[in-house]
Amino acid sequence: MIDLNYLIKIFSYKDGLLIRNKTGKEASPNSLVKGYKTVKIKNKNYKQHRIIFYICNGYLPNFIDHIDRNKLNNNSDNLRPSVLNGNNHNISIPCHNSSGYKGVYWYKPRNRWRSMIKINKKQITLGNFKTKQEAAIAYNEAAIKYHGEFASLNII
Repeated sequence: MIDLNYLIKIFSYKDGLLIRNKTGKEASPNSLVKGYKTVKIKNKNYKQHRIIFYICNGYLPNFIDHIDRNKLNNNSDNLRPSVLNGNNHNISIPCHNSSGYKGVYWYKPRNRWRSMIKINKKQITLGNFKTKQEAAIAYNEAAIKYHGEFASLNII
């Protein structure tokens, strides 16, 4: 990462935006890489949320998590240091999910909804349930227990 003093010289932070000090305008507002806002510094792309975190906190963790899972929301209070494992817990429902709930799928052999959670790279079955809502509740309880502040909960 570039030196903090250099970054402070060329950028400032205001209301979730990275501002170029020279122009007073948002830095590269339309530059996106994998859904993240980026900015070019010395011919290299940097993710804006990492620069904002660095400017606001004075250090740079290996991973930064967007608490609300919105990659474009770079408000400093929406960014928190993370570890890869924690950052992976705070992900959205996969696009191939048919139940509408994270960790819940139809288990045909039992004719029930099954709830599962991944803990330390291992899939754990939480049980089989009559309704997908019951399975989602079981997932939420396990997510809070095992993933803590990084738990991505189902809205039931």
